[in-house]
Amino acid sequence: MLKELQGNKGRERSGATNTYKGIPMFCDLFLHERSFTYVEKEAKNTRILVLGSGSGAFDQRLVDHGFTNVTSVDFRPDFFRAQGTTFLERDLNYNFSDIGTYDLIIAIELIEHLENPAHFLRNVSMCLAPSGKLIVTTPNIESGPSRASFFIQSTLSFFTQADLIGSGHITLLPQHIFLFHVHNAGLVVHKQDYNRNAWGARFSSNRNEIFSTLKTFSLLRALNVVLKTLLLILISPLTLLKRSNGNIHIYVLRKS
Repeated sequence: MLKELQGNKGRERSGATNTYKGIPMFCDLFLHERSFTYVEKEAKNTRILVLGSGSGAFDQRLVDHGFTNVTSVDFRPDFFRAQGTTFLERDLNYNFSDIGTYDLIIAIELIEHLENPAHFLRNVSMCLAPSGKLIVTTPNIESGPSRASFFIQSTLSFFTQADLIGSGHITLLPQHIFLFHVHNAGLVVHKQDYNRNAWGARFSSNRNEIFSTLKTFSLLRALNVVLKTLLLILISPLTLLKRSNGNIHIYVLRKS
């Protein structure tokens, strides 16, 4: 069952409508583009390892921008569509520190799909060159919309029942716990960023859901979404002074 969920990484989510040159991206809007800004200035022969490649959209972006030494890792070779990289079939829930040393390791929307984030970061640290860096992203479950969602319907953003079944999100990572694992893996945060504002993402999602339900004549469901949206608007001022309202965390890590 777990393997099936992890194989669902984004396949049923609306994010799958976003593509790079026809390759599904399976992530939130602007996440690949924003993450790439921390890669584009690297030397073209940089040893790059992409973990949890999925269909290979980010890997193909790297190749298209002239990077010549890209290794892609996923446990679904049948789903991988990028050209010009070296593909390794591995299950990242198990040890993978034997796959070599890399200058840049990228894990976009992966860690929340794994059973043990501490184990994952330890393995990444062992694969990372002394002066290398790791780019890792994960949902910001402490954003204002996420806390408002929990207040309204007892679920956090990105970790609803639908996210479990459709996307395979199984591991919640509050920022303080993520940073604890980072420290224990011998890593430090070099930079931190987000892909887009979480409130903008939430209201855009709610608007799309309203239109979708109206198209199927689900008036009661549409009214339910409208009411939830109104409650979010009422609650939002209470969350604006709390933690950052970025939608997806983007961390750039280095060895300590």
